[in-house]
Amino acid sequence: MNETGAVKKMWLHMLTEGGRWNYAELAMDTGIERHSIRTNLHNMAEYGAVIKHEADDKPTFSVTQSCVAPKGLTIRELVTALRKAGEAV
Repeated sequence: MNETGAVKKMWLHMLTEGGRWNYAELAMDTGIERHSIRTNLHNMAEYGAVIKHEADDKPTFSVTQSCVAPKGLTIRELVTALRKAGEAV
């Protein structure tokens, strides 16, 4: 999977499931390598696609209303994820 595909998969999963995610949880749920998860989450936090929460020296990440969608995400993918999360679209 290329980096764009990994970012979309991670972001959509986080949006759909909600909550805060650490590297291990996201790697387990998505099947993406932990190193790739770590690198991509930090990059996503820099450009505003996820929020980074610092606690006990172990960061967690979440998608909130103020986050921007990753590059390459289609309206269809976004609508599908929101509906799966129980949001009215």
